[in-house]
Amino acid sequence: MLIPLRIKLILAIVIPVLVIIGSLLFVSLGRRNAELEAKTTEELQSVAAQKAIQIELALQGIAAIATSTADVVEINPSLSSAQIYEQLRRNIRQNSAIYGSALAFEPNTFSGYKLFSPYARRVQQTPTNYQQLKVLDIATVYDYTKWQWYSEPKRSGKGIWVKPYFDEGAGNIMMSTFALPFHREGKVRGVATVDIDLSNLDNLFKSASPAKSEIFHYRAGWHLHLPS
Repeated sequence: MLIPLRIKLILAIVIPVLVIIGSLLFVSLGRRNAELEAKTTEELQSVAAQKAIQIELALQGIAAIATSTADVVEINPSLSSAQIYEQLRRNIRQNSAIYGSALAFEPNTFSGYKLFSPYARRVQQTPTNYQQLKVLDIATVYDYTKWQWYSEPKRSGKGIWVKPYFDEGAGNIMMSTFALPFHREGKVRGVATVDIDLSNLDNLFKSASPAKSEIFHYRAGWHLHLPS
């Protein structure tokens, strides 16, 4: 059974905190009384719980942006490729934890293309600095219809977090992707995605504050002005 992404992140981030604090507690057992030990344990549990909540909030915020993008495409089926690329750029700028964002269309459903998957991603200048954005059509790199981030949400009909993978040729990093299908006339017409860079999880925690993310959602009655 695959371990959900949020559980893997909690294990990767919270457990080291437990180990460090637990080691300090073990070293000082001879000098601490039972009351102080209980307090330390309580504080340790609080730290772990706070980290877990941060991860959950961050992942929810990231997934909401992919959902918003699916809404945009469903409500505006005549979007041009230029408008789509601009929407994907905006997705990345909305949340510092998002590394890349894509729309992947069902074969022969986007005018003029057999396969079309516009993608925008960050360009890593330093380990902590992503200023530039790059755009490309994933279909020119590989057949995305065979990848789990496309096939699984299409099969299940719902949004999923894909297990970590190296996206060779497009993202070119170790990432995880939230992907969900978008529809037209009751049929799946493609998949909307957002990616997180698993080597730079600091941005995931920074993004947990709602004040730092603007989520445009048609179903909530918000309106996003697209370029004409």
